[in-house]
Amino acid sequence: MLRRGLLYMNSLAFFKSLEADQTRRDRREGIDYIYQPGDCEFVLDPGISGFEKIRASAASGLAGVQIRMQRTSSCNIFCLFAVTKPIEGSL
Repeated sequence: MLRRGLLYMNSLAFFKSLEADQTRRDRREGIDYIYQPGDCEFVLDPGISGFEKIRASAASGLAGVQIRMQRTSSCNIFCLFAVTKPIEGSL
């Protein structure tokens, strides 16, 4: 297959399905945006008369915000690594 110029790649959705695999899992797989706490403010607006907006910021203990929009789930992933020194034992 490789000599004919074909390359097989799995989709991001496939790799996200490996979360139970301790060796290959990545809990940040597929994140589109990561905002640091000092760069954003989170606001919930219930849009109901008599209820105020709820605000959270770094000053109120907001952690980094991660957004997944699922736009890239069908994108194929090419992953490559190299072993540059002999490794004793399992990887």
